[in-house]
Amino acid sequence: MKTIWGGDNSITVPNTFFCTKSRYAYVKVALEEAVRNQDVTLEVYYVGNSVNNIVNGSHANWVAAKLNASCFDAVNSMIYIDHTLIRGKQITYRVELKGEAAEATQLGFEIKVHFTDNTDQWIARYSTVDIPERGTFEKAYTFSSQIQDKEIEYARMYPVFRSLSGGEVSGKLYMRHEFVGVGNVLPSTWYPSVADQEVKKITIARKTDDRGVAIFPIGAVCESLVKEYGEGIVVMFNASYPGGGVGYSSRPIVGYADYEIKALNVEAKGDTNATNYPAAKKIVIYPYGMFRQTVFVPASNAVTLSDPERQLTFAQEIGPYIEFDPVSVEDLDYTPTALMASILYDAGDEMSISIPVKVDLCTSGVFLKWIDKSGIPYVYRWTPEMTTDEMSVDSTYTQLDETLQPFEVQNKTLTKRYTLHSRIVERDIYEMCKTIIGSQAVWMWDTTLSDWVRCSMEDSEAEDSGAPMQDLVIEVVKREYNL
Repeated sequence: MKTIWGGDNSITVPNTFFCTKSRYAYVKVALEEAVRNQDVTLEVYYVGNSVNNIVNGSHANWVAAKLNASCFDAVNSMIYIDHTLIRGKQITYRVELKGEAAEATQLGFEIKVHFTDNTDQWIARYSTVDIPERGTFEKAYTFSSQIQDKEIEYARMYPVFRSLSGGEVSGKLYMRHEFVGVGNVLPSTWYPSVADQEVKKITIARKTDDRGVAIFPIGAVCESLVKEYGEGIVVMFNASYPGGGVGYSSRPIVGYADYEIKALNVEAKGDTNATNYPAAKKIVIYPYGMFRQTVFVPASNAVTLSDPERQLTFAQEIGPYIEFDPVSVEDLDYTPTALMASILYDAGDEMSISIPVKVDLCTSGVFLKWIDKSGIPYVYRWTPEMTTDEMSVDSTYTQLDETLQPFEVQNKTLTKRYTLHSRIVERDIYEMCKTIIGSQAVWMWDTTLSDWVRCSMEDSEAEDSGAPMQDLVIEVVKREYNL
């Protein structure tokens, strides 16, 4: 758990990632004075999918725009954007403007993207349509734009306070940023305001105990948000109490974990023992499987998945779920034993963890995909021992044929039952396969449809002898209803 101080009080929240069903899915608010029955309110905001703030450096303070300045005069007010992440991407940017008797035809901000072929893309937000306020005001503006798919040399944003037509320019204009992010959603670093009507908020009220502590179980609340808006969302916790308030953002994962998930944030970049828990220690990759695969990396920043030996990059995504095409891993002359997940932080800092892998080029057997108890996705190729077809009659009723003669109609269910083996595999692969027992959902790859078809687990058990090589046997069923 992580404690954040606000004045003389504190809020303790799960680490950046947490499983909603684990014992760590709670928020604790502790007051400095142990006052009983003190009212404490926890506001839980749904902020949006994980979006990394790609502004280089801090520009949280107001900066003044030069009077009637062109872009080349605004050097001290420039905000530089990490151009390595925006090529061909949609970006969303939120900028705050403050005017003091500010009047100008062009009043707002501008983004200049300069490409290596010496051409530019100008994203201008300064007209009276986009920025209607003039005079004395303070307001935040949010826009999205598509960046051209060309190699970029730099990208920067700056205030605009001018009138090229010779009109009136007077007063003062200030700018500060809140974020620039890849995608079209709001980022974790942004704190929702009353003006933002799109934000979802849930309020929970508690009273403190004799120690001045209020506990908020947040598992069910955050789980409902994930189920409605999808994996990878960000939530903001804002605790309010007499005399102050404090907040923190986090990311819920539907599932259970035996201990806290250690987020691979900037605070952990020097940790040589960092892992991608609660994911399995080793996974299997199928270059010829004709489907994409996903690895879990507990990071909310940009993650690069690569093979350092061949200097190949497989994916560049915002964590924690990194999807990649396993075809790019295949090499008949070389088999990687690990993939490298590199997490990029602000100011160019980064850290990397190694994800051990086994490459399987075989396609015979039954491919299953499942979500384990912790919410982590896996794929594995199982060897079938036996397949049985069972037909059951669910209901019978009578209809009349075209000559008005009665006949019976049956609603039937066809159940195809598969007995599958993991084969005798090493310990880490056996542990990964074992996560299918107690899984939240299971799918089977249908080669005819080239798609995953939902199936279900029958009662299964894993007899773990502790041997270094073992075979796991499971039973999976796929049903066709109302035949």
